[in-house]
Amino acid sequence: MPHLTVGYFCINIHTMPTSSSSSLSSSSTDPVVPFDRALDRQPTNTSPLTQSQYKFSILRLPKVTYFCNSGVVPGISLANIAINTPFTVVNEPGDQVTFEPLVVQFIVDEEMRNWLEVWDWMTGLGFVREFKDFTNIKSSVYGLESDATMTILTANMNAQIHVKFENIFPISLSEIQFTSTDADTQAITATATFNYTSYTVERL
Repeated sequence: MPHLTVGYFCINIHTMPTSSSSSLSSSSTDPVVPFDRALDRQPTNTSPLTQSQYKFSILRLPKVTYFCNSGVVPGISLANIAINTPFTVVNEPGDQVTFEPLVVQFIVDEEMRNWLEVWDWMTGLGFVREFKDFTNIKSSVYGLESDATMTILTANMNAQIHVKFENIFPISLSEIQFTSTDADTQAITATATFNYTSYTVERL
C-alpha cells in the first residue's frame, strides 16, 4: 500500500506598524505617504484655467494689443542625446531648449492701422524699399525688437502670472481676405507670428 506523505506549511502574518511607529520597514521599496500628510499634497485651488483669462501686450504694437483676441503661451522642447549601446539606444537629456513661435490673432480695425503696424515693422527689418528703412527703424524709440507680456488672470480676473517675452520680432503676417459673397458682415482677423530670444514665467 503506498505511503501518503503529509506536508506542513505555515503562514507568517506581519502586522502593519501602528501610528506610533516612526517609519516603515527599511526593506520597503514603495513610497508611502502618511495619511496625515496626504491631504497636504492636494491642490488648494481646483478652478480650471479658461481661454479668456488673459491679457496680452506688445510694447511696440499698441493697436494690435487693443484688438488682440487670441494669444498663446508657446510650447518648448528639449533636445535629447541618443547613445548607442550593444543592446539598445539610450536617450539622455540634452542641453538645448527650443521655444516655439509666438502666435497672436487680432481683429483688423477699419483703417488697418494695427495690421500696418506689423507690416511697417517687417518691411523695415527687411528694408524692402531702400536701405534707410532699416536705419530708421533701428534708430526709433523701440529699436529693432520689442518686449511682450502675456498676463494670465484668475477666475476673478486678477493677474496671477506674467509670461514675459524678450526681444520679439515678426516673421510672418497673414493676408487680409475680402469677399462680397457673404450676406453677414464679419470682422476680419489677422495672425502675426513672432520669434524671440526666450520667455520667462513669473508668478505674482
